[in-house]
Amino acid sequence: MIHFIAEEMHACRRQWLALGVFLAVAVCLLCLSIGFIAAGAPYADDLDFGLRDIGEEYISLGGMQLAFIAFGVLAIVPAVVSTSIAVDSPRIARWQLAGASVRQSQGLYWCSLVIDAIIFSILGGLVAWLLWPAYSSWALRVSFPSVDEMHESISAIALPIGIATGIAVTALAGAGSMRSISHIDIATVVRDTGLSRTRHHPVRLLLGIAVAVGIITGYVAISKQPSTISSDTLDGLMAAYWGCALGWLLALALCESTVVPLAVAVVSRLIPQSGGLGSFLACGSARRRIRMSTAMVTPICVAAGTVGAIMGLVRQIRNVSRARGVSESELQVTPAGQIVFEFMSPIILAAVAAFCIIVITGAQRKTDTALLMVAGVPRRAIIASGFVEAFVYSLVAAILTVAILEVNALAIGAALGAGPVPGAGYAGIDSSAFCIIAAGFALLAILLVSILALQTQRDPLTIVRATDR
Repeated sequence: MIHFIAEEMHACRRQWLALGVFLAVAVCLLCLSIGFIAAGAPYADDLDFGLRDIGEEYISLGGMQLAFIAFGVLAIVPAVVSTSIAVDSPRIARWQLAGASVRQSQGLYWCSLVIDAIIFSILGGLVAWLLWPAYSSWALRVSFPSVDEMHESISAIALPIGIATGIAVTALAGAGSMRSISHIDIATVVRDTGLSRTRHHPVRLLLGIAVAVGIITGYVAISKQPSTISSDTLDGLMAAYWGCALGWLLALALCESTVVPLAVAVVSRLIPQSGGLGSFLACGSARRRIRMSTAMVTPICVAAGTVGAIMGLVRQIRNVSRARGVSESELQVTPAGQIVFEFMSPIILAAVAAFCIIVITGAQRKTDTALLMVAGVPRRAIIASGFVEAFVYSLVAAILTVAILEVNALAIGAALGAGPVPGAGYAGIDSSAFCIIAAGFALLAILLVSILALQTQRDPLTIVRATDR
């Protein structure tokens, strides 16, 4: 069986390599963040109040960064894994045609996935160990207080925890996506891919609804708080701003198989088809590649929503301070370098995920491009469709992200105004989320246009003949 798995992984090495690169980057970021927390943990209970404050700063900011990374991994990995399974549907169907049962096909693919996760998670841990000196130097340059542990090797517990987390999340995501293998129609999928089939996960949908109900309950609980609460309690309530925003993003990630395809279908139909053949091809491609659309939109939402949640929290803190009569000059301003330090991780994850999704689906896109060229579609229209397709994904991500941030800002403002901080209200959302979405659009456009430009330079008949074999 090991020999068979090795041969299959070698046959699809580009896809497994792309998935592995994403896992390696995710594990590397996890290990670095855990190492940052471990560097300050020994000082959290120190008798010296100065050292204790340093330890608490490391733990709080490192914990926030770890939360962002862990959330990004949990939200993005399932989308990447399910897309990989969808692309491999024809190969899995051939296993069943050769006599393998559904359970055997699931076991073989899951073992391949775990092997890939183990190899690249270990590689990610090794990269984290090599990058730790540069990472710690960067942290110290952005005004984090210096401690001895930052000048030493990364903590011994950071690497095993990060590696184990990467393997576990991938294995669980794979196990959750294995159910789609049992629904493969071997009579048709051998000549097609699974990118056009909608996933239905009732359990994930119910969990997403439960998360949304929990968030709404939290808003109600905040509104019931008295105006005489202590400053520490109010700080905890303010932290609920970004916590609730991440909760909405988690609900979106759980319900992505239902929400994102619907949003893509609506947006792609609203785009004028009179814009040319490129617009027609792009909108049809976005609607047809349901799995790819979902995997493209989710990382952008996670990155933009995470950044927007924290920057929105800053706006809400200023709003509450004004309502309580505190001048803005008395507020502590976080250095810009520390803000970048906190936000880089989800942005890196989203960028790598988008690149890996395009690589994973590259073979199927190459076949579609060749068929379009054989049918006489101009090369310019095919390349233009990549730009429009990136616009569709980015517009959907913008709509979903803005909806989440606006609902959260309105609800938190109303809850605070009705309860602990009379006079506080809607503080608005920060423009940083739009900057992330714009960057995501630029990245997707560059990747899609580049890959289509390269594919249109090849002989389409050769590609079609190779696909027919």
